[in-house]
Amino acid sequence: MYATLGLLQDIGVGIGAIVIVIVAIFVVSVIFSAIKIVKEYERDVIFRIGRVQGGPKGPGLFILLPVVDRMVKIDLRTVTMEVPPQEIITRDNVPARVTTVIYFRVVDPNKSASSTPGYLEHVLWILSCRSDSGRIGYTYKQQSTAT
Repeated sequence: MYATLGLLQDIGVGIGAIVIVIVAIFVVSVIFSAIKIVKEYERDVIFRIGRVQGGPKGPGLFILLPVVDRMVKIDLRTVTMEVPPQEIITRDNVPARVTTVIYFRVVDPNKSASSTPGYLEHVLWILSCRSDSGRIGYTYKQQSTAT
């Protein structure tokens, strides 16, 4: 270690210069980690210490506070999901096999980021849990005509 320090002193580089270089590298890495780029089809919701800051941001270049801000990217493209095939029973008690495709997209990125964690999994869970859609529709129709 002392030989290396002596070599650096022979070159003319002091301890202060080494510390300045290390601090400069740290500052540059913090600045680069704070710069975020948002694509055209995405919107970002920025949380500052857990609270939403304004409306959704994007597209473009944004600078965040490194320790304070957290950014959640929300995709605005239309998502297609295939629901696993299900056996249903129609109103006249005939079994049928149904294969479904779901199309949906996010309309409000702030609400999607703050109110509904894992909305993609939630939609798939709801649709895969129903196995008796004919009877559900029938009871719903009975309840809506009764009121």
